[in-house]
Amino acid sequence: MFEPELKSIGLSDKEARVYLAVLELGQATVQDIAKKSGIRRPTAYLALEELAKLGLVSWHEQGSKRLLSAEFPERLMRLLDRNEQELKIKRTETEKILPRLKALYDQAREHPRVRFFEGKEGLKAMQEDFLRTKTSSIVEIFPRDEYEELFSESEREVYRLRRSKKHVRGQTFYTHKAGPIAKYAQGVETKYLPLKAGIASDLIIYGNKVAMAVFRGKPMGIIIESKEIAETLRALFSLAWK
Repeated sequence: MFEPELKSIGLSDKEARVYLAVLELGQATVQDIAKKSGIRRPTAYLALEELAKLGLVSWHEQGSKRLLSAEFPERLMRLLDRNEQELKIKRTETEKILPRLKALYDQAREHPRVRFFEGKEGLKAMQEDFLRTKTSSIVEIFPRDEYEELFSESEREVYRLRRSKKHVRGQTFYTHKAGPIAKYAQGVETKYLPLKAGIASDLIIYGNKVAMAVFRGKPMGIIIESKEIAETLRALFSLAWK
């Protein structure tokens, strides 16, 4: 009873149990408190020391015995105030080092970051990366038949709906054995390529990322994160589009 709430404001499991035991007993020895809380005496003693530091329990001598008692429960609010103050200090310290951490992050991004993916689940992870990346436009080369062979109609529909929510505009070259498609994704310009063009893998450029995926055989993919590489391939795509 009340242990989850006490732990949520910063007390450990044992501290919460010992504190509740002291509250219920009123005044008691360490031995009685340990017995009440179901915790070994040495551990209960350590918990009581921490509770005393927090101002939640106090002790006094009565003859040869040391008795402990709980302070007013309102003191728990002081604990919350202290936690809040500590959080403010941590936030301030974090804000101070953020510029340096960002500099390290940007420095690492000066070199291309390459990630490899395997299997159908790996390609789904690539889709998630695209959906998470903030971008307003894409360019793509897309072998539609291979994609439809790997992913079921329901899987394609789920991804299509999530992608449409991004409101991304773009340009797409695509192959399709049934010929040109009358209606494509909204906001996407398309150009149909005959199968003899030999497009065997998907290529999509979004933001500073270039993603390539193979749907047939052993599905696999790669994402290269590099502003220079993305810009270069985007320029080549633009030339081909013209």
